[in-house]
Amino acid sequence: MEKENNKMGEIADDIISGFQCSWCGVCFEEEHGYPVICDDCWKNATKKQIKSSGVQKAIYAEL
Repeated sequence: MEKENNKMGEIADDIISGFQCSWCGVCFEEEHGYPVICDDCWKNATKKQIKSSGVQKAIYAEL
């Protein structure tokens, strides 16, 4: 159980640091330093979803 919790903590840290998409979890080549969403999630989101979440679009390429 501890190993599983550690993995979840790593994923949360990666999302917060902008290394993974906040919505789907895809990884980027570099950390953004803040939470972001990938290009696909950005394209599929409504303006209302983007505005209410306050998330920004990724600027680095996906892995």
